[in-house]
Amino acid sequence: MSSTGKIVITAGETMTSGMIAKQLAELAPQRAEVLLCAQDKSKMPQQIMSTLQQASNVKIMECDPKDTKALTECLRGVDMLALVPPTTADKFEIANKWLQAAAEAGIKNAVLLSWAGCNDATNHPSLCKFCDLETAFNNASSIDNKAIVRAGFYIQNALTYAKQIVHDHCLPAPTGDGKWAPLDAETLGKAMAMMLLESPMRSTVRGQTLTFTGTESMSASGMATMLAKAMKTNVQFKNVTRDEAKSLLKQSPAMSDAEIGALLDQYDLIQQGKMDFVSKDMENMLAIKHPSLEEVITRDMAKIKTMAEQQPMVA
Repeated sequence: MSSTGKIVITAGETMTSGMIAKQLAELAPQRAEVLLCAQDKSKMPQQIMSTLQQASNVKIMECDPKDTKALTECLRGVDMLALVPPTTADKFEIANKWLQAAAEAGIKNAVLLSWAGCNDATNHPSLCKFCDLETAFNNASSIDNKAIVRAGFYIQNALTYAKQIVHDHCLPAPTGDGKWAPLDAETLGKAMAMMLLESPMRSTVRGQTLTFTGTESMSASGMATMLAKAMKTNVQFKNVTRDEAKSLLKQSPAMSDAEIGALLDQYDLIQQGKMDFVSKDMENMLAIKHPSLEEVITRDMAKIKTMAEQQPMVA
């Protein structure tokens, strides 16, 4: 396997894309040239932005995601595309613009980031559209080597309630007894980076749809217990309604209505028991062991406390 030369990552404003770029900067500073494309750099998570600005092999570029001609020029000569949908209301329109540009630019290798619950989201059209995007991606005949990654519900999404966790010792979530296997965004970034660094794509992932989750399925009550243990304090789960959760999330100017709506729809599926599964794809296909929830919380304790005083991160 030869290493990839130039990699483009879309939706640079998102935590996910930033984490992928951060991992590429750490894993292959001399092997890969990384272009992180954002519609508005000012909306990037500040911690990730600061790290990437110091990386020798990462360039952050602003571009209009609706200008197909400009996107096509951006993609010319690129070895690998990480197609990450943004968190905006027009995420699927923008993702399809990138897909069209990839075809026109002759991109041969690409990984699409999708969502693990899309096939169960019957009553949530906005989530079902991930399946439509997957179909369009698979039908892109110009892309010879492709893979889809369905990401589970991020640990970091639950921590959008950092203020309540730190100051009120409470984890409010509209999930009831529903369970999910919390996925660490940093570990996802590492897994995606490994897939992007190989050209041609390794045979074990080429043409596959991989599902990445954490290692243990648990309820929000279980997560509150883990938070309490790691923080050495009392944290209680509070089951709230969808409207109550929406009101709490709206207190953050960092989250758009589209982001809040998508997060609430994902909570619905958790409550309905449709996210109660664990996938071993990350370990089996890439030999990456996902850390435990307690390990992630301990690692990110300083970030959690900082988030409690600032705006939550965007997933």
